[in-house]
Amino acid sequence: GSTRRRLSFFVMVLCYSRLCYIEFTLSQRKAEFYRAIVNALTFFGGSPRRIIFDNLKAAVLNGSGRSACLHPEFLALCGHFCLEPIACARRDPESKGIVEAKVRYVKRNALQGRDDELTCWEDYGRLAIRWRDEVANVRCHQTTHERPVDRFEQERQQLRPLPALAFD
Repeated sequence: GSTRRRLSFFVMVLCYSRLCYIEFTLSQRKAEFYRAIVNALTFFGGSPRRIIFDNLKAAVLNGSGRSACLHPEFLALCGHFCLEPIACARRDPESKGIVEAKVRYVKRNALQGRDDELTCWEDYGRLAIRWRDEVANVRCHQTTHERPVDRFEQERQQLRPLPALAFD
């Protein structure tokens, strides 16, 4: 209805191709974070060898960087997909620069100026897919000077197959 809610979004970016996945959420709970990771890996059609992440509570119990103590449920997710978890050091934006740049890109390109067309929750889901597939992943990337969707064709071969059993 007319209830206003705080909105968050999840972004996962493959380092070589810069292919991105975006998903809007109404919560930053562990379950939402883990579900978004699974959805992103499904979108990519495989899993990379490593996952680099910020020090969010859904992944890190305490510490940061190399001394981070990771959440057992997050470790279970990483184990299921054969991902090596790498926690970023605190206050080190360079360690996750590719994702930070994509977050700015979502805010400035996908969301800015769209208040009139984003009037309900379903609008955000449609925007995420349309913007990802028709803008973000098909534009000429300013760093690689190639389209992420084209570079992904080379990167796809390096991804590990997804497990036959779904992650619960």
